[in-house]
Amino acid sequence: MKYRILVVCNNANGNEDAVGKHGKMLSEQFVKMGHESVVLSGKSGFGKYFSFLTLVMSWVLFKAAFYTIKRKYDFVIVEYPFKEHNPLIVLFYLLLFGTTKLSHTKLLLSMHEYDRVNVLRKKVLDVFMRFSDWIFVSEEKYLNKFGHLSKKMSIRSIPNHIVCERKDKVYNPHAFCYMGLVNKSKAFGEMLKAWESFNEKGENILDIISSSDLSEWHLERYKGIRYHHNITNAEMVDVMFSCAFAIVPILPEIGYNNSSFVSAIQCGCLPIGKFGVSLKDNQFALNVMDYSVDSMVKTLCRAQQITNEEFYRLSQMCFEFGKQFSLENTALQMIESMNKIK
Repeated sequence: MKYRILVVCNNANGNEDAVGKHGKMLSEQFVKMGHESVVLSGKSGFGKYFSFLTLVMSWVLFKAAFYTIKRKYDFVIVEYPFKEHNPLIVLFYLLLFGTTKLSHTKLLLSMHEYDRVNVLRKKVLDVFMRFSDWIFVSEEKYLNKFGHLSKKMSIRSIPNHIVCERKDKVYNPHAFCYMGLVNKSKAFGEMLKAWESFNEKGENILDIISSSDLSEWHLERYKGIRYHHNITNAEMVDVMFSCAFAIVPILPEIGYNNSSFVSAIQCGCLPIGKFGVSLKDNQFALNVMDYSVDSMVKTLCRAQQITNEEFYRLSQMCFEFGKQFSLENTALQMIESMNKIK
């Protein structure tokens, strides 16, 4: 069966928002599979205070409600969280929910994060989950966490959009990388302090890849740091593939839905960080006890003690584990759920 699908997300264009980029590429994958799919998006949520005032995504949801009645979609998928924080978004989401009922359209919530979002966004998500026909989550823990909603939930993986197809990995025990935005959900400051202590002699290299403006961090003060700002996906792969280890300082812990973790393992890098229950028992996961400087330094030192043979064994495990995080796999998982609820 072929479906008409409307994907709603913010910041679909550009590299500054992983959720928005995911929505756009997911829609394109649906089209490749033979479905009709379009993206409705708006650029929003940038600036410390502006994100609380903007109504860009509220108007996008209003337009989605109008399109649902006019164009008769089978499914509307809302990719959340949005960058903006304005709680008025709830009213427009409820309007969309009402119009989907009138037009016999199914409203699907694709939830990327819950545990790591702030209290306000949790409240918004609680409403969104209640008023939806289906909820996509990234981990089994959410099926247990929201047991009263589990009958209308299914797991879909969060794919990596930085595709690595190289296999000629070379082990360099002195090559580390960090990839991703820098915000309050990352122990970035602690990572820099740990790096300063760990790399006191300047024997190691840390490649930092980010679209964030990091001028306030004064990276030039630290030995061995190279900053790659707003580079292309192909350039990201070139940088990460040359590294043996990837530091992923995610607060409170690393889960399946983290794109930096997925990018690391798909490039064969052994990930360093505090892993959640679903990931910490994997042999390739280099766990830190916490994100204190001492704990991170100890793990960085432990990483360099891995033998050449052991590294290649663990790196191959990363490649194999990373195969499940493909865009094709995610789209298939979602279509399978749509087939059940249509």
